[in-house]
Amino acid sequence: MIEEKTVDSVYIGQSVTFICSISNDIPIQEIFWSREDQQIKINSNEKYEVVENRSDNFIQYKLIIKNILLSDNGYYICTATNQYGSSLTQFQLRVNHLKDFFIRRTILFGSILIGLFISFILIIIALINHYKQNKHKRIRKKSSTTDETISSSLAKQQENIQHDYQDETNSINDQTFIHEKLLNNQIRNDTYDSPQHDLFYSRYDLKRYSTVV
Repeated sequence: MIEEKTVDSVYIGQSVTFICSISNDIPIQEIFWSREDQQIKINSNEKYEVVENRSDNFIQYKLIIKNILLSDNGYYICTATNQYGSSLTQFQLRVNHLKDFFIRRTILFGSILIGLFISFILIIIALINHYKQNKHKRIRKKSSTTDETISSSLAKQQENIQHDYQDETNSINDQTFIHEKLLNNQIRNDTYDSPQHDLFYSRYDLKRYSTVV
């Protein structure tokens, strides 16, 4: 029985740990790690570290690969054997070059910066539109107030003109009445008898009437 597990995005210089777990209910004679391209057991050394941990239910057989290089790329197999046969768990290690790492990081940070820049531009546009709307509202309000002031001023001026006209009309009527009254009194007092003719005239109405004797 072969079980495959894959580890992605491991970069040069990093470390990785593969864990092979086997139930205690299965009798095991031997567990070991090996590479697919090398039919030899992997033992602990400067490059690899093999660790066995036992619990009540499982046996964990770990392979730690240190300071990963491009040459470490490939498949690693955990093999467990007993009197009935063997069971294998296969792990694939994919080693990425640092150049890919920096490219991915550059793309990531570039995307973040572009997103922040676009967000900043959108915020600026929103603030400008908000300012323009408020300015337009203030202009409309000021224009409305000015129109109301002008209308009120014109109405007041018209009212004053009508009032002055009424006062002037009343004054003219009063003067006309007084003038007519004085004229009537004067007509009665200013009637003359001419020595040559019987002339009766009024100096105000400028109409002359004559009676020849």
